[in-house]
Amino acid sequence: METKNTNGSRSYEHDIIGWFEDISEKAGQVQTETLRRILELNWGVEYLKKWLGDIDVRDMDASALESLYTSLVPLASHADLEPFINRIADGDTAPLLTQQPITLLSLRYALPFTSFFFTSSRMLGQHYYSISLSFQI
Repeated sequence: METKNTNGSRSYEHDIIGWFEDISEKAGQVQTETLRRILELNWGVEYLKKWLGDIDVRDMDASALESLYTSLVPLASHADLEPFINRIADGDTAPLLTQQPITLLSLRYALPFTSFFFTSSRMLGQHYYSISLSFQI
C-alpha cells in the first residue's frame, strides 16, 4: 500500500512491487547520469584516453556521452586493468584509472580504492575493511 509522507515522498508499507516499479522507473536515466558523472570526474585519466583520446566529455549531453562511451570503450577484464594496477602498486601516482589518488590496493581482489570509495560506501551503510593482503600506498 502506497501512502504519502508529510514531506510529499512516497512510503510503501506492504507493496514491494509498487516500490520496485517506482524506483526502477528512471533506472536508465540514472545510469546515464551516473556514467556522465564518473566520466566527468575522471576525464583525462590514462585508461580513458586510450579509448576516448582528447574528447572533452565534461560538456557533453548525458545521452550523447553514453552513445560515445558504449561505441568506443569495450568491456574491461582484470587483464585489461592489470598493467595499470601494477603501475599503481609500484608507486606511479599519475592519474591512470582515476583522478583521485589511490590510497589502498587490495591484493586479494586486485582492486584500487580511493577515499571516495570509503566515503560513499559509508553513506550507503556498507562497511569495507582492509584485509591482511591489502597495503597502503
